[in-house]
Amino acid sequence: MKIKPKITNKEIVSEIARDIRRVVKSATSNSAKFICKASYPITGNLSNNVQTGLEKLLGSEQYNAKQAYNVSLRTNIIFYSLLAGGFVGYKIHQVPIENFANHPILQPEASKVTLIGAGSILATGGAVFIGALEWHLRSENSENHFSDRRYSASLAGKLISLPFDIGISCYNHVDKYIREIKYRVENRKKSELSNREDENGKNNP
Repeated sequence: MKIKPKITNKEIVSEIARDIRRVVKSATSNSAKFICKASYPITGNLSNNVQTGLEKLLGSEQYNAKQAYNVSLRTNIIFYSLLAGGFVGYKIHQVPIENFANHPILQPEASKVTLIGAGSILATGGAVFIGALEWHLRSENSENHFSDRRYSASLAGKLISLPFDIGISCYNHVDKYIREIKYRVENRKKSELSNREDENGKNNP
């Protein structure tokens, strides 16, 4: 006859607590991953230093710099288009309706709507061209010219990243200088030690 182990209420509560912790940990991890992925259209525009720093800090599973960079190339075209078309359409919409009264064919309202549509389309087309040009330049810089900068930043991203990039550059220069100082001091000590050993050898043949 098998003896059933006695299970206490404390053990049941402990097991429930472990399940709750697992669920919370999983939900937190998934939420953090979702937030990171949702930020790609913005963070993908930042400099290589910032993006690789985020990837090292958060881990590649949470934040993937290459994916963020590629997403930003595409979403920038959409963002620029919506921004330019919306801005031009809004500015034309602000013009008083009386200014459209002299159109030879269309009524003032129709004339205004037509101009809003045409202006928005032209602005959107120009923004698409600018976005595509930026895509080309960023891709070319990343692949050909800056082998140490895999993820070339957009202009806005570069300006935002500039303080961090300057800090990293200063730190690298200081670190390099300190290593050179240590190298010189170490070589000087080695040289002095070698000279003393040579003198001792001469004095004690």
